[in-house]
Amino acid sequence: MFKNKRFREHWLWNYDNNHLKNDFTAGLIVAIMLIPQGMAYSMLAGLPPVIGLYASTIPLLIYALLGSRGNSRSVR
Repeated sequence: MFKNKRFREHWLWNYDNNHLKNDFTAGLIVAIMLIPQGMAYSMLAGLPPVIGLYASTIPLLIYALLGSRGNSRSVR
């Protein structure tokens, strides 16, 4: 399974632990801003607030697991 080039080059296997603190801080800030916003928009739409939680957090978790860090490199 891991002999496939796609899995070997996945960002998770090549993650630099020096970025962990900054990545965690960025994720925490996004969550602090996004959770109340998602709840408020769902209430404005007449839906239960938990729908806003699902709509705001699940896509972020999917992106965090499957997204790449290739777009975060500085441009030279």
